[in-house]
Amino acid sequence: MTTSDGKYNIKAISTKLGIQPGTLRAWERRYKVIQPTRNAAGHRLYSEQQLHVLNWLIDKVEQGFTIGQAVELLVLDKNKSSSNMFKKEEDYASQLAFDIQEALLHFNESEASQLLNKAFSIYSIEKVASDILGTVFRNVKKMKLNNKVTAAHEYITISFIETKIKHILVNLPVDGRLPKVVTFLYGSQKQNSLQWLLYTLFLRHKGFEVIHLGEGISFEDVELVLREIKPGLFFSFCQREEQINELTHFTRSMQTLFPEMSVGIGGEGCSQIADSHCSLIGSNQGEWEEWINNWFISS
Repeated sequence: MTTSDGKYNIKAISTKLGIQPGTLRAWERRYKVIQPTRNAAGHRLYSEQQLHVLNWLIDKVEQGFTIGQAVELLVLDKNKSSSNMFKKEEDYASQLAFDIQEALLHFNESEASQLLNKAFSIYSIEKVASDILGTVFRNVKKMKLNNKVTAAHEYITISFIETKIKHILVNLPVDGRLPKVVTFLYGSQKQNSLQWLLYTLFLRHKGFEVIHLGEGISFEDVELVLREIKPGLFFSFCQREEQINELTHFTRSMQTLFPEMSVGIGGEGCSQIADSHCSLIGSNQGEWEEWINNWFISS
């Protein structure tokens, strides 16, 4: 999906911007600066690019301009050079990631939270989690490996990211028609939990109820959870390549115990799996979409 594709309905966009839907409709009719697309039912759908424009207009209004003056400035700037008015989306997302990272490395969680809230006001949940928080996660992990930051810096950063993503998980709605899912992070290293968290978020955003079992939980305890919950899907995440054989063996045994349960394996430690019972789910959202779509077709 590109930044020009419609993705937010008028209720969502008005909530993000803090203005009434009627105000948006009036701006569209009078100034024609924003022309959202319509879905099959005729409802407005706004793109991320249009969200950028509306945020810019509201900033001008808050600075004391009337909406008419703000629109005139917008048109004038577009005529000069639209690139001078807005930063490119990827550049701005990268800047936000850098700023959040710097705040966390200076132990300023309050500033990092403010920057993160700003990111959520502009981008989708998936983009903020994957492209912004994910970038910070990987950067700090790499810096720790190269001894450029301390274990304390790494701990603060990863704890902040995990807390924010888990908060999102709790607040996403569940589709009761879908089967329950268990995701399991094998191992004891918190710093390698990114893909597990992002995949859990991906599933929750799809409407699945997900029980996420974090690092340090034994195979025996996972089996007890599976027996009690009887999920339709079970995903294991491997943190290191040397763990893949034992994790594959465990996952295969769970498939034997629960033949109605579909299983998959992911994580940074998984490069390839030659096992008919344990398929790789992939390492990015495109591959995850393909895996879950194939599951929907076959189930």
